[in-house]
Amino acid sequence: MKSPNSPIASANPLFSKIKWLMFLRAVVVTLLLGATAFVQIWAPHLFPYASSRNLFVLIAFTYFLTLLYAFLLRWIRPLQAFAYVQISIDILFITLFVYLTGGIESIFSWLYLPAIIGASIILYRRGGLLAASAASILYGTLLDLEFYQVIPSLGPHFFPPGMAQSNYVFFLIAVNILGFFLVALLSSYLAEQIRSKEEELKARLVDYSQLEQLYKHIVQNVPSGLITVDGEGRVTSFNRTAEEITGYRLEDVYQKEIGE
Repeated sequence: MKSPNSPIASANPLFSKIKWLMFLRAVVVTLLLGATAFVQIWAPHLFPYASSRNLFVLIAFTYFLTLLYAFLLRWIRPLQAFAYVQISIDILFITLFVYLTGGIESIFSWLYLPAIIGASIILYRRGGLLAASAASILYGTLLDLEFYQVIPSLGPHFFPPGMAQSNYVFFLIAVNILGFFLVALLSSYLAEQIRSKEEELKARLVDYSQLEQLYKHIVQNVPSGLITVDGEGRVTSFNRTAEEITGYRLEDVYQKEIGE
């Protein structure tokens, strides 16, 4: 573990990304809390079989975990493993939320997508694909267990006419799994492109810095007086020999017009 004031921890890009993930989780949970309260008060018929008590307990526990993560982030050193733990628990909680809101009939399977996107941004392609795989396994298992009555359903199922019930469940699983992996691939590709551009920019900044140091060294060691100006005729460099010849220092003439 490492102190929160450690410069190594705060300088790690993964540190700020995990903080962003926790903020995103808090936003999503807050929206779910508001939506759940709204439905229970104004439109209870939308989810007549969902237990408001169970939903509120799940949301409250997610808030608690977010606060716990924020505290542990100050001390945990293996940040990548910590990120994997958070995303895994998120996907598990989303699966439970889907079950509590209807399982097969739930409209909240899209909640897996923010978790997959977050994994792709923080852990790139490997993290995104692992999150998509975990979401696919848990979602598919949930629907199969409910369809084969291994776990109790929280309400009746309304299958579309003209389609076998098993085909409908398979269709739901297949479409969602396809969506999970497409989102993982797309979001991880964009995240890796951004990372590549950032690395190129850092490399260029280092190159420019080294070039500037080399330029200053050459200018200062030229045996004759050397003055450089910009496009507007303002002094930008003034070597030692020029200072000796003119009696002026660089600080005195910098950014002043050459004719002054």
